[in-house]
Amino acid sequence: MFDLESVTKVRTRLDDLLIQAKLVSANVVCALEDQADRGGRRGDHLIARGVISQPTLNAFLHRYPIEPADLKATYIDATNLMGLLLKLIYTSNLGTVRKFINAIKLPYQIVKDLVQMAIWSCLHF
Repeated sequence: MFDLESVTKVRTRLDDLLIQAKLVSANVVCALEDQADRGGRRGDHLIARGVISQPTLNAFLHRYPIEPADLKATYIDATNLMGLLLKLIYTSNLGTVRKFINAIKLPYQIVKDLVQMAIWSCLHF
């Protein structure tokens, strides 16, 4: 059986971004139900239910850059990124990797690589 209450707690980032942009209402439960029942992509279910149009969703999705998968995909020198991360850690008194991620706005794997680079640099300096 489909538990509507638990599904509404598991709203995805796409839903939240569309709500913040005022492109859909907070009531996107119908698309959550459809996705839970049939699988597929959330955007397709939002379009099928008439919550948002395909052109509007496409325009919205193309506004946001793709999240980089690794350090190379950032197109920023790794040493510069490491320096920026260390500066954020120091000036904001950050103590956990989760706080590092929230501060620098990069994926976990990239932040992990930067932290490992910083540790390696300190050990071999």
